[in-house]
Amino acid sequence: MLQKSGFISGEIIEGLLCVQLEEPFQGHLLQITMEGAEETRFTYTYTTGTGKYRRTRTKHVHGWNMFLNYSLPIYDFSSVNNNNFVL
Repeated sequence: MLQKSGFISGEIIEGLLCVQLEEPFQGHLLQITMEGAEETRFTYTYTTGTGKYRRTRTKHVHGWNMFLNYSLPIYDFSSVNNNNFVL
């Protein structure tokens, strides 16, 4: 759980990780994956033509870029030495 969903470069991300399972999971590794995306939106106005053919137009621009896809292991349950370990 994070207090906010947007961050800037160099900012420390702190939060609480809660795992709530609705059914048993047989696995050995708990990891989180963080994805980062940047989004840009802007509007600009431009003029075309001259005289009576002069027109003012507005252009809306939107773009985004995925710049982070990072997985971090949190705990390796295989250290429990039990091949039938169920979380």
